Amino acid sequence: MGNEQSHKTLFSSCIVTNDLVLLVTRGNADTRNYISFLINGKEHIIHTKNGKIGAETALVDYIRDHAFLKGTKFMCREGGCGACVVMSKTKNLHTGKETIRSVNSCLVPVFACDGWEISTVEALGNKATGYHPLQQRLAKFHGSQCGFCTPGWVMNFYSAIQSKEKISLADIEDITDGNICRCTGYRPILDAVKSLAVDAPEHLKRKCGNMDSCQIQTCHSLCDDFERIDSRLPAILQDSSNIQWVKATDMKTLFGALERFRANGLEYRMVAGNTGTGVYKNDGPYKAFVELSGIHQLQKIDMGTHTSTIILGGCVTISAAIEALANFSTSPGFEYCKAICKHWKRVANVSVRNAGTLAGNLMLKHKHPEFPSDIALILLTVGATLTISSSPSLQQTRSVQQFLLMNNMDGKVINSIHLPKLDQVQFRSFKITRRYQSSHAYVNAGFLMHIDSNFHINKKPTIIFGGISPKFVHAYSTEEFLNGKTLNDTTLQGAMKTLEREVNPDVNPTEGGSVYRKILAQALLYKFFVGLLGDAVNAKYKSCSTDIERGPNYAKQTYEFDKSEWPLYEPVMKLEAPFQCSGEAEYTNDISPVPLELHAAIVLTRVSKANLKGVDISEAMKVPGVVGWVDHKDIHGENNYMVGEGPKPDLIFVQDKIHYAGQPIGAIIAETQEIANRAKKLVKVEYDKMEKPMTSVQMVLKSSEGQLPVAAVYGSDEYQRKSLKDSPHNISGEFNLPGQFHFPLENHVCICIPKEGEMDVHCCTQCVDFLNLQVASCLAMTRNSINVFTRRLGGAFGNKILRSAQTATICALCAHKVGRPVRLCLDMETGMHMFRGRLPYLLKYE
Repeated sequence: MGNEQSHKTLFSSCIVTNDLVLLVTRGNADTRNYISFLINGKEHIIHTKNGKIGAETALVDYIRDHAFLKGTKFMCREGGCGACVVMSKTKNLHTGKETIRSVNSCLVPVFACDGWEISTVEALGNKATGYHPLQQRLAKFHGSQCGFCTPGWVMNFYSAIQSKEKISLADIEDITDGNICRCTGYRPILDAVKSLAVDAPEHLKRKCGNMDSCQIQTCHSLCDDFERIDSRLPAILQDSSNIQWVKATDMKTLFGALERFRANGLEYRMVAGNTGTGVYKNDGPYKAFVELSGIHQLQKIDMGTHTSTIILGGCVTISAAIEALANFSTSPGFEYCKAICKHWKRVANVSVRNAGTLAGNLMLKHKHPEFPSDIALILLTVGATLTISSSPSLQQTRSVQQFLLMNNMDGKVINSIHLPKLDQVQFRSFKITRRYQSSHAYVNAGFLMHIDSNFHINKKPTIIFGGISPKFVHAYSTEEFLNGKTLNDTTLQGAMKTLEREVNPDVNPTEGGSVYRKILAQALLYKFFVGLLGDAVNAKYKSCSTDIERGPNYAKQTYEFDKSEWPLYEPVMKLEAPFQCSGEAEYTNDISPVPLELHAAIVLTRVSKANLKGVDISEAMKVPGVVGWVDHKDIHGENNYMVGEGPKPDLIFVQDKIHYAGQPIGAIIAETQEIANRAKKLVKVEYDKMEKPMTSVQMVLKSSEGQLPVAAVYGSDEYQRKSLKDSPHNISGEFNLPGQFHFPLENHVCICIPKEGEMDVHCCTQCVDFLNLQVASCLAMTRNSINVFTRRLGGAFGNKILRSAQTATICALCAHKVGRPVRLCLDMETGMHMFRGRLPYLLKYE
C-alpha cells in the first residue's frame, strides 16, 4: 500500500497515505472533516484523526515522510535557509486570480494547505524524464557543490520564473535573499539564473552552449484536472492528540470557533502564514488553531472612499502589500508608499513575505514587545489605524500605538489596516542590520515631518524607533522639542541632546551593545535632518544623507587551458551535479524508513558548571507514542565519544557534574520525530551547586582553574628568536578570535539498525573509522561488528569530523536498548547547543 493515487472526486473516495487507508466522507452540509491539496499533480487528502499527521505537522514533513519526495530538504526550520522552499499555487480570494509564490515548507502547517497546488523539485525533471533548463544551468555553471541547498534554490527561482512573464537581473537579485549556500560563494548560482534574464550579459548567454533555449516557458498549471474544493465551506479537523484545527471561511465561522475554544478553556492560536513560529518557536503549546486565510474580508485591498485612505486586510501578505502600495504610490498624497515598499522589501525574505501577513506581524509585536517589527514601525510612523473585530458585527478603530498597549487581544482579530493620505510631508525610514538581507534590525527608525520651504516644522513630527527596548517606541520628548522650530544648527544640536537623554537601550547582547544602539539612534536622526536640508548643507556632509544603492552583482570567470592536453585539465561539469539539482541525490536523512523505525530527541542541560541533581521523565513517558528513555545508565561500554583523543573523556551523557550548557542528559525515543520533540520538552531537570559560567578565554585564565591548551609558534630557527630578543623595538599585543558555529546546511543525522548481533550505522560523518571506534566502545562491541555507511555530506566545515561521533553514539545506544532501528536527526538549535562550534582563541604575539 504505497504511493498516493490521484482522484477526480473528493467525496466517498479513498486515498492511501503511508500505510493508512482514509475513508473520506462529506460530513454534514455545513463543514468538512478533511482537507485536500495537490503535490506535483497528485491529490492528497488528509482526514480527521488520521494518525501520524497532526495540526502541527509541517508541510516539509508531509512532503518527505508521507508523499515520499525527499528532494525537499530542511535545516533551520525558521524560514531563513531556503532549503525547504517549494512552489505553491493558490487562488487570491480578493482578485480571484491564481497566485504563484515560493513558500518555506518548514513553516507552513500541512493543514493550512487546503486547496493548494504544490510543486516540489521532483516536478521539474530527473534523469529518466530529462532535466529542466533551470536544473541544467545550475549544473553547467557549477552552481552546486555539496548540493544540499540546491533543490531550494531551484524552486525559489522556478517560482519567480512562473510568476512573472519576464525576469530581469534586478528581479534575480531581489529573490536570492532567503536562500543560503555555504559552499559556492553564490557567484555560480547567480550566473546560472542570470543567463535566463531578459537583460542577461552576453558572456552568460554564450556559456549556455548547446543547452535548451534560455527562454523558459511559463507553466500556467501543472494540474489542470484538479477539482478545487468549495473554498466557502469551512473545514474542522481534530488530530490524534485531540488538537483542533478550524479553517474559517467567514467571520461568523471564525468567532464561533473562538467562542467555543474560550468556553472549553482551550489555548488557541490564529494562523495565516505561520511565519512567526520561525522567530518564537516556544510559544504554546496550543490545543486549537484557527486558520484565517480562507476569509475573503481579511484579504481586501482597496483605496477608500474619495481616495482618503488605503485599506489592507489583516491577512494580506507582506508581498501583496508591497505590490499594492507600489501601485498606490502614484496617487497624490500616497507618494510615501514608495519608501514603505523599499523598507518592507527588507523584512525577512521573499518566501517569508509571500506567506507572512500584516496582522500576523503586528500580533507578533503585540505578544513580544521586544520584537523589532518593521511593519509596526512604519505603520506607527505614518499614522495608520487598525480596525479590530471582536464579533462578526462589532468593530473598533485603534491607532497602532493603542493596539500595542491593549492588554488583551483574546477573541479579537485585526480586520484591516488603514493608511492615511499625507500631503506635503517628509517621510523616511531606516533599518540597520548585521547583514543587508534577511535580518532583524539592531535599530530601525521612522521619521515623519511637516516642513515648509524655509525649513520650519509646522506640526509635531513623528519619531519612532525599534530595537531600543520593549517599552520604548515614540521619542516623545524629541518630538515636542522640534515642534514649531526651524531646522538649523542650534535646533539640530538641541534635538540630538534631547534624544540622547530619551533613548536608553536595554541590555541585549544578541542584538548589539546598548551604547552602540544609542549612538545609532542619534546617527539616524542626524541622517534624516541632513537629508531634509539638502543643498543648504555643507557639501562635505551631504553624502551622509544618502543610502547605498546596490546594483546587480557582476562577476566574470576566466581561465586558460590547452586543448592539446585534454582530457587532462579539461573543465568539466561535476558528474553528480544534475542529481543534486533535481533532488535525486540521496543524503543520510533521505534514506527511506525501515520497518519498526523509531525516532530520538536529545534532552540538553541549560546551565553550565553545576551538578545534575535529578531528572524526571514521568510526564514525557505519558505522551502517546513515546517508547523509551536512554541516559548514562544504559551505557555498557565507555561513556566517552572521544576515545583515544585526549586524557579526559568527552561524555556521551552527563553523569553528575555538568561542564557546559548544552551537554546531553539523555534521549527520548518515540514513534515519530514530532512526538519525540514534544515529549523532550516535558522532561524536568533539576540542578544544584550552580556556579558562574566561564564565557571567555580571559575569564578562564584569570580563574583558579585557568588551564587551557597553549600552542607556541616561533620563527623558523634559533636565529629569528635571537633577533627578536636583540631587536631595539619590540611590538607585542593580543588578538581575540571568538568562536563560531560551523553552520553546515545539513544537520547531524544518524540512523542505527541492529542486525544479527551487529549495528549498521548510517551517519553524515567526515571520519568513518573514528566513528566506528566510538560506537563500538560505547556499546562494548567489537569494531568489526559496527558497519558505518556515509554516502555524501550536505556540508560540514569541520563540524562532522569528530562531533558526528556524539550523535552516532547516542543513536546507537537508543537502537541497542529498544532493539529497533532508530533515526536521530538533530534540529539546528540542538546542534548549536551541543557542538558549540569552533572554539575561541586568544593569540598573544611579540
